[in-house]
Amino acid sequence: MHKKTIGLIFLLTCLFFSFPVAYGKNNSNIKLTDEEKNWIQNNPTIRVANELDWPPFDFNETGTPKGLGIDYIKLLAKKTGVEIEFVYGYAWADLIELFKQRKIDVMPVFYKNKEREKFTLYTEPYYKGKLGIFTNTDNENKDINLANMRVGMEKGHGSIPIVKKMFPGISIIEIEYKMDLVRKLATNQLDAIIGNPFVFYFHAKENQINNIRLSEYIKMNNKEQSDTSLHIGIRDDWPVFYGILKKAMANVSANEMGGIEKKWTNVTIANQVNWALIFQISTIIILIVFFLLWHNRRLKATVEAKTQELKRLNEELEYKVEERTEKLTELNVKLSKSIEELNTLRGIIPICASCKKIRDDSGYWNQIEAYISKHSMAEFSHSICPDCVKKLYPELVDENDDF
Repeated sequence: MHKKTIGLIFLLTCLFFSFPVAYGKNNSNIKLTDEEKNWIQNNPTIRVANELDWPPFDFNETGTPKGLGIDYIKLLAKKTGVEIEFVYGYAWADLIELFKQRKIDVMPVFYKNKEREKFTLYTEPYYKGKLGIFTNTDNENKDINLANMRVGMEKGHGSIPIVKKMFPGISIIEIEYKMDLVRKLATNQLDAIIGNPFVFYFHAKENQINNIRLSEYIKMNNKEQSDTSLHIGIRDDWPVFYGILKKAMANVSANEMGGIEKKWTNVTIANQVNWALIFQISTIIILIVFFLLWHNRRLKATVEAKTQELKRLNEELEYKVEERTEKLTELNVKLSKSIEELNTLRGIIPICASCKKIRDDSGYWNQIEAYISKHSMAEFSHSICPDCVKKLYPELVDENDDF
């Protein structure tokens, strides 16, 4: 196959597999100071908190940390060259306590509030948060009055002060685990729950709960949204590492972050068709199909031309072979005839001792000159030898003649 053809197929294949964009490749070009390099050399491994049940942002499955925040901190670690040791198996409140005691170095998914700022260095948010109010579909006709409802939120959640400020008089029931919040709402043990919609939808889908719904989003100003967005929290005695992480975050490309978000936040109430992606993939497939059809047609024409050329050459070869065969046959006939002629006068020839006639194969006696003329290319001219002259014509011979 032609090199240009191979190149075009390779290009189309790359386009086809470019949806969605992968984020695992490290194109880091972080410039670290000598102090930062020495710090990493002295602290090659950092302890990172891993929550048990906050999918799709931070959770654990059979001992494996997963989620949007986990993938993000892994990407940053790769860019900075540090290793990660995940700390898991604790409730959220216990993880915060371990972080305060500096037994955990980094909180990868952390809300920002004044209480935590006392012991935390916060990065800028890498994912903007949302708060939603969920209710049971059995009570969909009831008015949402949070002041008179049993409202559940995760224990120690950073958005609790914001919710209390927005809804004066609200009584919040703090529950340890998010899955318990979803279950209690589904069984009418709670009238409403507040938190990130992605988290609650994920738990409901995983546990086949279909009687809860997002009633409304809580409107927040820029500061409030910033406080409910995802930050990375670093222990406050690690300002050098804080600076390193800021450089790594600035080095994260839009494609890298977009790949992480698409992987974990594509959770909706109903399965929606991504028509844009389908159109892109379909276009690539159609282009590939048209290219293959065009290439096959071109290849077929080339094969037909080559076939005709081979047929013509074969006919020429057959003609030359036939011509050579005829010449060889003719030469063979001549050769056979020559051999026959050469063999004719060989062997024992019966000849008369007196008259010198020769007997042929039919038993007839022939004059010797007739026999030789018949069986060879020789011709005869007649003369007389001296002895015969003396014998036949003695009167003509002088005794002094010397023949």
